[in-house]
Amino acid sequence: MLKKYLIFGGIALAATAGAIATVRYYKNQSEILYNFTYSVKSVQTISKTKEILKLRATVEIDNPSKLQFVLASYNFDILLNRSNKVGVISNSNINQTLERNGKSYITFDIDILLKDINWVSTGIDLLLGGKNSLLTLDGNLVVKSGILFFRVPLDLSYSFKYILG
Repeated sequence: MLKKYLIFGGIALAATAGAIATVRYYKNQSEILYNFTYSVKSVQTISKTKEILKLRATVEIDNPSKLQFVLASYNFDILLNRSNKVGVISNSNINQTLERNGKSYITFDIDILLKDINWVSTGIDLLLGGKNSLLTLDGNLVVKSGILFFRVPLDLSYSFKYILG
């Protein structure tokens, strides 16, 4: 009888230790994911009307983690000069793989509402060289690995003068 309890106790202890090790591993890898790097590779104008400027931005994400993650969704405010909100982009069902220890490319389609731009200050800045006019995507990515979900902040800026140029 005692032998049964010892065997059961040993199995329970091994299962608990395995679960704790797995949780620590995923926690460590998710912390590494927060240190990923990203950069804007290109921004292309798709179309322009009087109301909307449609852009397509390609962003490179370098995932330093040993785990492959899946980009589940994203949500960004589109800001001009970090204060003037000119749009929102979101996708709640993207399911794109972020390769482990590697680079992945994500394409964002962006609609900028031209009526929301303060053209006086933006125009003056563009005439003076445009170095202060930045288009910023400020928001987060939701990534998953297995049953775990993580919200990762992302803040990308690109010079507005290159977009209009």
